[in-house]
Amino acid sequence: ILNSSFVNNTAVNLGGAIAAQSTAAMTIANTTFSTNRNENVGGAIAAAGSVDVDIFHSTFTKNSAANAGGAISNSLNSLQLDGSIVVGNTIGAVGSNTLNDILSDVNVNSSFNVIGNAGSSGGLTDGANNNIVGRTAANVLHPT
Repeated sequence: ILNSSFVNNTAVNLGGAIAAQSTAAMTIANTTFSTNRNENVGGAIAAAGSVDVDIFHSTFTKNSAANAGGAISNSLNSLQLDGSIVVGNTIGAVGSNTLNDILSDVNVNSSFNVIGNAGSSGGLTDGANNNIVGRTAANVLHPT
């Protein structure tokens, strides 16, 4: 998926915008996911089975899921995330403000990302590989 936008999509079981269930790889680049909703997991993307996901230079914001992975849920798979912004995604009922960005173990070599919620950063830590973790978008754009 290249140079695309997924906005205001909804789904019931997996992934508000994209649900991937196979043994293939999925690559996403220069793509925006915003205000997507899922009533289970993965507000924007849910990958299950043996799907390896590579995401480059993409933005995830204001996505939501009822249970987990406000932006991304990637169970039992590889998730590579580089040069991306994952900020302001939530879990819970519609309108919830419980911040939650990623339900997955992100590859430790992932770099140059901005992840809003440190508790759902997929294991990325602030400063490692030039990742910025645990800061709101406003704090990144307008540091004090």
